[in-house]
Formats: sequence, C-alpha cells, structure tokens
Amino acid sequence: MGNSSASRSENSIAKFLMREEDDDDAYERPQSGSTTTSSNTSSPNGNAPPSKAGKPLRSPKVGDPFVDLGVMLSIDSIYHGYQITSLIGKGSYGEVYLVKKGNANYALKVLELPKTTDREAVEAIDKEIKILKNLKHPNIMQFIEEFPLKDQMDKSCVGVVTEYCQKGTIGDIIEKDLHVNINVWRVLAWFTQLCSALKYCHEEGIIHRDIKPSNMLIGEDDTLRLCDFGLAKMLNSKGAVTYTICGTPLYVAPEIALQRPYAFSCDIYSMGLCVFELTCQQQHDLFYRAVLREREKIPGMFEKIKLASLKDLIRKMVEPDPDLRISAANLFKHPYVRCYRYLTSNPDYTLTPTEGSDVYFISAIIEAIVFEGLQNNETSRTYSVISKAVNCILLFIHEQSVIELLTKEQQYIKALFSLYLDSHLNATVKTELSQIFITYIQTSERCRKHFANTLIEIAQRSPESSVEERTLPPLVSLLSQNEPAFITTLSTQLEFRDAPKASKLLLSQQ
Repeated sequence: MGNSSASRSENSIAKFLMREEDDDDAYERPQSGSTTTSSNTSSPNGNAPPSKAGKPLRSPKVGDPFVDLGVMLSIDSIYHGYQITSLIGKGSYGEVYLVKKGNANYALKVLELPKTTDREAVEAIDKEIKILKNLKHPNIMQFIEEFPLKDQMDKSCVGVVTEYCQKGTIGDIIEKDLHVNINVWRVLAWFTQLCSALKYCHEEGIIHRDIKPSNMLIGEDDTLRLCDFGLAKMLNSKGAVTYTICGTPLYVAPEIALQRPYAFSCDIYSMGLCVFELTCQQQHDLFYRAVLREREKIPGMFEKIKLASLKDLIRKMVEPDPDLRISAANLFKHPYVRCYRYLTSNPDYTLTPTEGSDVYFISAIIEAIVFEGLQNNETSRTYSVISKAVNCILLFIHEQSVIELLTKEQQYIKALFSLYLDSHLNATVKTELSQIFITYIQTSERCRKHFANTLIEIAQRSPESSVEERTLPPLVSLLSQNEPAFITTLSTQLEFRDAPKASKLLLSQQ
C-alpha cells in the first residue's frame, strides 16, 4: 500500500519470469526417464502455433470454410444416439463436435485410439477418461458417457460426451477483445470458481498441468467449467512430485520449464498468469511477447491493475519458488477472495472481528465501490454489493487501520463521496455513508483537513444546478453539527486554496 510495498510488488513481478536457465526447447526435450507432452502455442485457445511474425494463427471457428465439415465424423450422422451438428474444435488430440440428443446439446470429443502396441498412448486416453469420470464438481466439465466408434476413415476411436457450454471459453473472449478489458467482478467470479475446482482436484490428488484460458469453459449462467484433463496426473501421496515436462509455454510454471520436480503448485502459477492476463488490459499478442520475450515490460503491465488486493494475490500466485507459492486452500483466505465471497452473499461466509484490521480486505471492500461502476451498471446486484460494502466499512470505521487507509489512499474518500452523490442510492446506504464521514472527521485534525480538501475539490468543479449543489450544503451542516471543529477546518482550507466557487456552495447554509 505504501512505497515499500509497491516496490516489493514491482520487484516480485519483475522477478517472477526471469528464468535465466530457461530455453525455448525446454518444453520439447524430455528429461531422462520422463515423457514430454507439449501444448506449445501462443494462442489463448491453445491450438494455433505462433507464426513467424510472432502473431498467433487464428483458431478455426465454426462457420469458417470447411470447418463445419468434420474430418473424423460427418455432419448429420448419428453415433450412439447423438446427432453430429457441427465441428467446434480440433487439435492434435482429435476433434470436438456439437451434438444433439433429444432436445439437449452436448459436446462430443473424438479421440483416435492408438495402436495397442503404443501402451503409453492407450494409457493416456484411459487416464483422461477415468479422471473426468471421477471428478464431480460444479466448476468442472460434467462427464456424460463414453463409447467406441469408427470415424469416416474406419479408424477406431473413442467418443467422450460432456456437457456443452454455449459461450465457449475464456480464450475465445481474449481473442475477440483486442484490449482484454473484462469487468473485474466477472474475472473475480471466474477466478473464485476456478479456485474451488482446483482445490477439489488437488484434494483428490490430481494436478491439471494445463491451466489456461482455452481450458476454461463458460456456461449459460456465466459459470466457469474447468476442462481438458488430457495432461492431468494423479499424485498418490502427499509430498509426491513428478517430472514430466508438459503444458503450454506461456502459462507453464518455472519449475516445469527448468526441468525440476513439481507438484500441485504448478497449477496455481498458471492460474495466476491467467488472472494477470485478464486484468492487465493488454492484447494477447503483446502479453505473450512480454512474458516469453520482453520481460522488462512485465512491471509496467502489472501496474495497470488498479486493485491493490488483486495485485497482491497475483504476486502470491506467480511466486517463482513453488514452496513459497500460495496454495489452492489458502487462496480462499486471501482478502480479495474473502471480499468477493462476502459481497456476493455467499451463504458460508460471515465477517469476523479480525477483518477490520486487515488492510487488504478493507481496501478490497472499498475498491468494490470504486470499480463496480454504479454509473455504468445500475443493476440490483450492483446496489446489493454496494450496500454490503458500505455496511462493512461502517462496521469497521472505528479501526485505526481503516482510518489510516482512508487517509492514505486519496481515491478512497473520493469514491465514497461519488457514491454519496449518486441520485439512485437508497436512503439507508446514504445514512450509513454519513455516519462513516462523521466518524472519520471526529478522529483527528488530519482527517478533517483531508475530508475538507476532498469536499472543496468536488465543489469547485461541480456544474451549476447539479446534484452537488443540492447535496453538499446539507452534508456540511450535518458534519458541523456532529463535529463543530470541522467548519473551522473547512473555512481555513477554503481561504488557503482561494476557492470562491466552493466557498459559496459549501458555506451557503452556515
């Protein structure tokens, strides 16, 4: 929050990708006794290699010439009661089709069965299906069934039917959005769900090993589903490690790139990089080059993230040392996640007295007001979030840490003022904000001075016949009644700043 904290943040982010020993062939060169599995691509959809110019080739889309015509299965044919509708994905693994059975849509993944002599490849397919069958979680793609089939070339294949997510993947969103400017609450919702899915997987002894935007499906209700367990691995005991070099270079953890033993924390690193990409407001190509080629640009990209609590979370997730990296279980204890769970009325979350002394938690609460965007999204859910955020600040306003935070972070008091001036705000929340302001100015002369200067800035730039003209004079009267010293501080600051317009407005009822 202060300079030292910001410095640590920049140093950590600058350091986290400085893998001097890393080289471009690490993902394709097996270590002795290990098997290499690579998903080498710069595309967020994970199925298009970078071109010579460094720009990823666009993934095939349904509707492109020849794309709807599957290579393995013919459109409109029926397999095991499922009618093939269109091709929706393809890669080295096989093809994925949109299929229909009755009135329901499903996804059918078709994998060509390797020769029985290739035991390793056969076991890999069996392992993926077994893992998917056994995972039961609302944020993991739901397995429906599997069955053998023959493709158009009469090759033996296996079909894996799963639920169908019409909105595609987060990778699709990144490809469409040139600036990757996604609402922070939407990212936080996805992230919290992914945390839940990974925590469950890790508790079941499963490492995903290929966490990336294209492996995050979005359901109709915007719920995230983790998918593609083709590189997943079971670890049979606590403390067990593995050595296989695999994953997508852009999102792979340093310990994998450096051919060192690794375990569950590699998934956390990959997830942290995904969150970083979704919140740093950079085009995917630029993000790709910065992470893998132009690492000196990382600190500047990191500073584009506005939420202090989110920056702290990303820093903990992309910690280069896997032993120091935050775990999936501890992610739920981070103030950024706790803030979201509290504000979105998660039934299993209640405030505790210690929350008020947690600067990151309170800053996350205030930032919810700043970034939820009342003026842009006046929905009932937004106002529910705002109401809970204000109530939380009021509950802890007597904590010294909260007072110091409001004084130190200049934009926080301004954000509360902007909310107070919102004409759509209900009376209860407005009253609670008034109580927050009163308690704040009663704390010290420093707080009164800070508050007075913020009032002056708002009044000085307010247009005539504005909501400020109707709202600020009564507020000044209310504050002066509860803290008589405030009017003296305000008058002194008005004289010092030579702000006649603000003086006329703020002192009109005195």
